[in-house]
Amino acid sequence: ADVSTLVKLENVEFLFSETGLTFADVVGQQTLNRTIQDCDGNTIIVRTSGFATFAGDTIPSGNGSIVAVYSVFRNDQQLFIRERADIQMEGVRCSGGTGQETLVTIAELRDIFNNGGTEGPADKKIRGVVISDEDNGNIDSRNMVIQDASGGIVVRFQSPHNYALGQEVDIVVSGQELSEYRRLLQVNDLANELAKLNGPGTLPTPRAATIQEILNNQDAWESTLVQVSSATISGSSTFNGNTTVSDNTGSIPMFTRLDASFSGDPLPAGPVTLTAIVSDFEGPQLSLRNRDDVGGGGGGGGDPQLISLAELRSLFEGGTGVAPAAKKVRGVVISDVDNQNLHPLNLALQDESGGIIIRFTSDHNFSLGEELEIDVSGLELSEFRGLLQVNRVPNTNALSFGPGTMPTPRQATIQEIHDNFEAWESTLVKIIDVTFPEGGTYMGSKTLDDGTAEIIHFTRNDANFAGASVPDGPVTITAIVTQYDDHQVSIRNLGDIGQ
Repeated sequence: ADVSTLVKLENVEFLFSETGLTFADVVGQQTLNRTIQDCDGNTIIVRTSGFATFAGDTIPSGNGSIVAVYSVFRNDQQLFIRERADIQMEGVRCSGGTGQETLVTIAELRDIFNNGGTEGPADKKIRGVVISDEDNGNIDSRNMVIQDASGGIVVRFQSPHNYALGQEVDIVVSGQELSEYRRLLQVNDLANELAKLNGPGTLPTPRAATIQEILNNQDAWESTLVQVSSATISGSSTFNGNTTVSDNTGSIPMFTRLDASFSGDPLPAGPVTLTAIVSDFEGPQLSLRNRDDVGGGGGGGGDPQLISLAELRSLFEGGTGVAPAAKKVRGVVISDVDNQNLHPLNLALQDESGGIIIRFTSDHNFSLGEELEIDVSGLELSEFRGLLQVNRVPNTNALSFGPGTMPTPRQATIQEIHDNFEAWESTLVKIIDVTFPEGGTYMGSKTLDDGTAEIIHFTRNDANFAGASVPDGPVTITAIVTQYDDHQVSIRNLGDIGQ
């Protein structure tokens, strides 16, 4: 009934991707179809002749009204405007944009978040080149990473996008959420239409850097391209999942999604030149875009060799802050995760040569007596309050072999523990005829005395036995030699106390 009649639609807008284009092809005098939509996503064609007096006018970017003649051609419903004045679209778009936004740099946008802001500034947009590679699958289909001359940022859309590596895009950030996901800053929940393709861009040159430089500048360099030379990749036989990238200055985790086109490719055996995006997942990590980001190194490598815990400890004593590439350790868990007298990220591992603390990136569930093999390739060796640890170990680097053979605790006096502390750190000792002269409960720091010397016994508040009373008289205790600035020992559970 409305065909060939004049209609007026309110609260409508042209597709954001069409804003700035012309209504028709005025040069070729070709009729073109454009599309308007309402805030619910309903659409209709606006058809304009190339001979129209306004054919060369640019399509407005705001929201408003249109007066037009309604028509139907075959299955297509369409509108014909009579003159440019039939369109009045100067309001704010459904998604929040106006189409009149001015540019800010990505660094300026990041500074807003760093200074406590939670949304993009009014009437602003950013412009950058896509440095992520949606086609090769090593990024979520709703995410992309863009970089300009000042920095980079992740853009997370409401729906999957199809922006390709190397394309230049504008992103309206006015009023859009700025938030972190696992410490990675992103423009979050962006309506897809607020991104506009400008065509092919110029990919930024990756910043040449060492791993230590990446770690030192992680926040400033986040979501930008870096290139590391003479690097090794270890921790697995393929790219899939968590691996470790190392050079002679340090190491950093790298993550590859199972969906990535190259996830099943074997790790290169030797040194490589690696280009990657600086990312974050509760800590710095690198992310490749595609297999071409890794050059050199040959194929079929990545299988670590076993070294003893004493060898690993000696590397730190010699001034090394990073474990060597392609190395692993094997030992038995001597700490007790169930009784909680050790931080849930930590476990104490012992082999025939010694012991060490393993500090994971997430809480673990490895049990007392479990035999583990742990890939330590390129991981940080550091002390926390004097206690040596392999730090920031991805949980997937640990492989369980089931129940192992518990090492026999070394019988020793407290004075002998002090005299051999570094060699015995993170191993089991047995002290006989020892007393708790202060009495009370196990919680906190307590003095132990066996007549040869004194040492602190420490129990965490979270330990299951923290509120239990210490023995009144001499006992035999089995404990882990540990340190918190001062020498300490810690029992694992109440079974470590014997009369």
